[in-house]
Amino acid sequence: MDITVKEFGNRIKLLRQKGNLSQEELAVKVSTSQNIISRLEVGDGGSLKVAFDIINFFRTMFNLDNFLSDKFNMESINLNIGGMRPLDSVAIERLVELQKTIHEELNYSIGLLQGEPVG
Repeated sequence: MDITVKEFGNRIKLLRQKGNLSQEELAVKVSTSQNIISRLEVGDGGSLKVAFDIINFFRTMFNLDNFLSDKFNMESINLNIGGMRPLDSVAIERLVELQKTIHEELNYSIGLLQGEPVG
């Protein structure tokens, strides 16, 4: 099952409420406006940058391993005692793998352009 924009917004709202924050307080924390937070929460869209900023903010408070999973539920959202750990979510692991792949492909392309032997 894919997560819809509306479901994503609802999850943001649930995190905000669990963190005892108003929309305005969250907006200040991620340097945006209360109106943008409201639009995100009801599924009316918003920027990916703001969405990532919100997720990164909440990662300092909660363990978000299942945030983008079909298995997400508020019971799976626990306090992130001890702060954020590196690579504690599937999303970050996938981004790191993508980074490695892109790096390898760039190095290969640069080698070809510099006339290095392929192989």
